[in-house]
Order: sequence, then structure tokens, then C-alpha cells
Amino acid sequence: MTRMCLLVLSLTVAACFAAGDAIAAQLTALWSDNSGGEATTRIERRPQNVVAFAAIADVPPGVTAYVDTSVSAGTTYCYRAVAYDDVAASPYSAEACATPGNDGSSLDVSVSRVGVGSGTIASSPAGILCGSDCTASYPAGTPVTLSATPAAGSTFTGWNGGGCAGTGPCTIAGNARVAVAAAFTAATKSIAVSKAGDVTGSIVSSPAGIQCGTTCFATYSSGTQVTLTANYPGADAEVVETTVAQPIEQQVNGIDNALYYQSASGSDGSYTLNVTFALGTDPDINTVNVQNRASLATPQLPQEVSHTGLTIRKKSAALLQVITVFSPKNTYDAVYLSNYATINIIDTLARIKGVGQVTLFGPLDYSLRIWLDPDRLTELNLTPNDIIAAVNRALHSMSFNWPSRGNAGMVSEPPN
Repeated sequence: MTRMCLLVLSLTVAACFAAGDAIAAQLTALWSDNSGGEATTRIERRPQNVVAFAAIADVPPGVTAYVDTSVSAGTTYCYRAVAYDDVAASPYSAEACATPGNDGSSLDVSVSRVGVGSGTIASSPAGILCGSDCTASYPAGTPVTLSATPAAGSTFTGWNGGGCAGTGPCTIAGNARVAVAAAFTAATKSIAVSKAGDVTGSIVSSPAGIQCGTTCFATYSSGTQVTLTANYPGADAEVVETTVAQPIEQQVNGIDNALYYQSASGSDGSYTLNVTFALGTDPDINTVNVQNRASLATPQLPQEVSHTGLTIRKKSAALLQVITVFSPKNTYDAVYLSNYATINIIDTLARIKGVGQVTLFGPLDYSLRIWLDPDRLTELNLTPNDIIAAVNRALHSMSFNWPSRGNAGMVSEPPN
């Protein structure tokens, strides 16, 4: 049996020039043949971003070099070799990778992403649009501008290499190979907790990070959040918990890429569920997944909740800004200011590009509570549903006569 063993496969880059004219870039594979010149060597190749190898040449016995001219400048290729004859074949050699050099006729740009955050890098003119590693070639002298866009929950911290720096767009030009790295980091939020009073106790957070008995501090990754809100008019927090929160959370629990859940049931009938997802996941897909799961709970919800519907929005877990509305001379009370913000501020802010959600903390909307006398209802042969229907008809009439949302007053009378 012929003894065959490939010990070394080494690759070098050769850039050749003749009479001042550049020729195609090439790679040369060199190996050691221990078969005594009796075996054929098969060369296989793959681009670095491709998993499978493909055979490109069968080199005759006694030859220990192969020049590959079917390569593109700026692209990294990996090679491996196997020797064989009519009897047997050797194991594959260890693969070796190399990148052909630039022959001076193009600008070859290679971009990589570094850091624990995520984002995309795009070029102008087009050619690069990626979230990890990518390359593109342009005619020599072409100005190429790179821009980085962080994903939700990430921050772009700057460029490195290729003469690029800072966080703004970077323009490069020339006729050589240029490697640029874009750094992204995960956005974070910090929480400080302190204990007051004479009673002892401990404070623990979920997810983990805070576990202390006095004062402590922790920083968390600020992933993408999807917020679901519902409203059950007239219900207290306990009723909202049992009739709204439980059916929804049973369906939403276990969504792909969800890190943790946080919900709150209010004494005003409100319900909020925040689902925080892992960094780098698609916020649009996350929103659709929450919506699909929540829709499964809709048949189990009270009619009043189903009538107003569930609101589902994507947003960053980090607050962008907090705006305070106040009356300098105490001319207006908190109810008036809350109503003013609802009518004139919230919708305007929500229409700004990039704003996911605007929340009014502690809303104090105008409302009307109607008390029913059971004995009087019996005398008039009426039920509570008859009263509700009459109020709804009156409110419907008001919506035509008084279109300004949020103005309040007596039913069927002008707002105050």
C-alpha cells in the first residue's frame, strides 16, 4: 500500500505585476508530499463565510504547489488537501486561510462588528449592509461612507481602523485594502435601592443583581420591551388580576427570546404587562409574537375589556426623557393638568419619529360615577344594563357635539 501523509498546507499571497499592468490577484497553496511522488493531491477551497468545501484541482504526483487565480481581492479563502492513489487516501490536512492582496485597481473595504451590543453597518455607495462581518470592493478612488445603526437596546460607541474614529459616518477612499471595526455595546439601566425605617429585611431583584439588606446598586442590560395594556372600567386591582392578568399571562408566558415579565394591575381598572426580550432580537417579531399569544386569551376576557381592546407596543426598556407639567402659580389642580397633558401633549410626542410610547404617570382623568338605587330601578322596571345603554347613547351623542377628546361634564350636557 502506498504510504501517504499530508503534514503541512501553507498559503501565501502573491501579487504579480508585469510591465506596469496589474494582473489578477492569486493565492498559492504549498504542501509536503510524503508519498514519494506517487500520489495525486486534491485541493479543496471555500470562502471563509461558506461552510462546505469544493474541489478545485487535482494536482499530479510530484507537484507540491498550486496557484489559484480564480480568487477576488479582499475575500478570505480557506483551503485543505488530501492525497490519494488507486489504493487509498490520506486524511485531510488542517485547513489554512488567506486573503489575496489588492492589485491597486480597487478599494477593498472589510467591516467587522465588535462588542456585546448589536447593530448594522451600511455603506454609500451600496455594497455593505450587514450586522456582523462583510466586505465589498469599489473602483479605486471611490469615496465610501460607512454608517452604523445600533439595534434596539444597543449603543454604537465608535469606529476603529481605516482612519475612522468617533461615532459619526466615516468616509474612506484610496486603492488598497481597508479594515474597519464598528463597536456596539449593550444599553444599560442602573437601579439603586435603599431601605428606610426600623424594620429589618432584605431586598432581592429578578433578574438577579440586587440582594441586600441596606443599600445596594445594580446595572442591567436594557433589552427591547413589548408592552401590553388593557383597561377594565369599574374594576379594582383584585378583579383585574383574576379576570384580565391571569388569562393573558397564561398565554404570553414562554414566548421565544423573552427574558422576564413584569405586570401591574391598578385599582383604576388598568393592566400593564412588560415583556423584556434579549438584545439583538427583532422588536417587530417580538411584538407580533406577543400579539398572537395575547389574542388567544381574548375569548376569556370580560366583555368590557374585549370591547376596548388590547394595546401592544414595542419600546426600549430605557426612558428617553421625563417631562414635568406644573402650574407655576397653582392656578390649575392636578386633574386639570393631567387632562391638559392627555389632550395636548401625549399625542404630539407620540408622533415624533423614534418615540415608541408616551406614558402619563398617575393619570387623573375626568370621570363620572353613577350610583344606582335598586328599589327605584325595580319601580321603573329597569336593570343596570338599561342604565349603561342609556349612558352609552348619551356619550355617543356627545362625541359628535364635543369632538375634543378628554373634555368632561355631565352626561348630555356641555363639558365644563
